[in-house]
Amino acid sequence: MPEIFDNLTVHLGPTLHRTLSGSTSLDACVGYFNFRGWNEIAEAVGNLQFEPGATPAMRLLIGMNSGEHG
Repeated sequence: MPEIFDNLTVHLGPTLHRTLSGSTSLDACVGYFNFRGWNEIAEAVGNLQFEPGATPAMRLLIGMNSGEHG
């Protein structure tokens, strides 16, 4: 089952740091993005061991779905 992070009682930062320490890239989809949060992961993303010319070290999709269709 997926873990839900609300950053009130369950914080994403520590889990994300553990995950990124053994990762080669990060793909994330978020409803919104606050640059204060970037400070939490910037160093860990900068340390990703990706192959130059391959998939980017990080891809971030930002947006929310209104739930309405066409």
